[in-house]
Amino acid sequence: MKKIKYIFCLFAVFTLFSKTAYASDYEYENIYGKINKNGLEFISYSDKWDYVKLEALYAELLNNFHSGEISYLSKIVIYPDSPEGKMGLYHEDIAVNKLGNFAFGKNAYIELFYGDTNDTVESMAPFLSHEYGHHYTLFNMINYENKYYSHWQDSEYAKIRELNKYPVIYDLGTLESYSRSWDIAEIAAIDYVQLLGSPLAKKSIIYKDSKQLAEAGTGYSEYIPLSFNSLPQENLELPLAAEVKGLYEYMLKIGGYQGESPSIIKKPEIMHITSEKAFINKTYFLSFNPAKGNGPFEYTAVMYPAEGTFLPTPLKTIQEGENLTVTFGTFLHEEKGRYTGILDYYAGEYEIVIYAKDKNNFIYSSDPLYYDFGTDYFDVDFYYGKKVLAGNPSSESSETEKFNYTLKALPYDNYAFIENQHSPIKSFPRLMHKSSNVYVFSKFIELYKKDEIIRPIAINTMPFSYKDPYVKILFNSQKKII
Repeated sequence: MKKIKYIFCLFAVFTLFSKTAYASDYEYENIYGKINKNGLEFISYSDKWDYVKLEALYAELLNNFHSGEISYLSKIVIYPDSPEGKMGLYHEDIAVNKLGNFAFGKNAYIELFYGDTNDTVESMAPFLSHEYGHHYTLFNMINYENKYYSHWQDSEYAKIRELNKYPVIYDLGTLESYSRSWDIAEIAAIDYVQLLGSPLAKKSIIYKDSKQLAEAGTGYSEYIPLSFNSLPQENLELPLAAEVKGLYEYMLKIGGYQGESPSIIKKPEIMHITSEKAFINKTYFLSFNPAKGNGPFEYTAVMYPAEGTFLPTPLKTIQEGENLTVTFGTFLHEEKGRYTGILDYYAGEYEIVIYAKDKNNFIYSSDPLYYDFGTDYFDVDFYYGKKVLAGNPSSESSETEKFNYTLKALPYDNYAFIENQHSPIKSFPRLMHKSSNVYVFSKFIELYKKDEIIRPIAINTMPFSYKDPYVKILFNSQKKII
């Protein structure tokens, strides 16, 4: 992937190089679990992680590829919350002798945060794998090449990955500014997860497209934007690890092993995107050709804004044998006179990729497709209200009744009618709200507009439901460069 700007993920920060232990700043009185496995301690300050879960986490650690470096890790500590949003920290233990040779001590350790939130082995697995990736790469690079991070630009690793082509950061001591995506330690740890991480660390989230969501009527419940199959690595200017010839063999070799290199005969290829008018927006249809190689393959279509530091927008996950099509944007589904719909708005410039994950969990990317959704968008506000008689007319004058409309703004995060109205304008609100997103309409028998009041004969929305509601929709068509 050559064109996509690198992305700094706001919700997946694995900060390194802090030499101060977390517990020194935040003291915890209660230890809820503590085990010792072959000299490696697991300590929990979170009541969500007891002895049983720590045993399971140790088993998960062993599912990550490991060699002799594991005996140089002294402990793994879990905390209930986190300082400054950190998900994990790796603390090295290295000394340098008079000859300039590095020696690894046995007091390196890992800290994992947000234990009260990431309260399962599955949810903690990606962070554990990433932090262990720091331990694995640093220990074995020192043993194999006697090189610390600040000298990795001359390493075999940097040569294989062709890092001389990029503005990679090797020496933090010479920095005027820091970019995590170009930090050599982070690049190497993420490569470790992609190539040697456990299956659980590389587990996919199954995303459904607008058509599937509308037909199921389930909305965006439990929508998780970040996953291995939506953002396998932070820096998307670099090729994915499995696509770099010789990188897998090198990562095994420094640990004292050898193995067969991942390979793909043909990467997936995006064919085209078409669109059609749907309600007040558009429905988009994407199709692509399959990958060839070590299948079966699992595919995930993902969008990234061409500029900026936004989260990815996963569109759909497709299993081998399913139709290689994606329907996204606005989609309305009718069944027995009732409508369910997803109303997603997109504006601005995006790049779309298809990730293909093979049976061994190696992941590859299609070439990106650039797509401009345009700069027209609707700023849409919805209101609800009830009709109130202006007077008390007799039945004889019922045909000339006049109504006042008492309209009240609906809070955006509690209203189910529209989900992604300001998509790139307001930082993907559908990713930030966990409200119900089910859109249910009765069959439109009559639709008319009067004084900016749009009134279908009946509208049922969840979680709000009114016997005779009026919905006011204000359209403010605007031009804006995203």
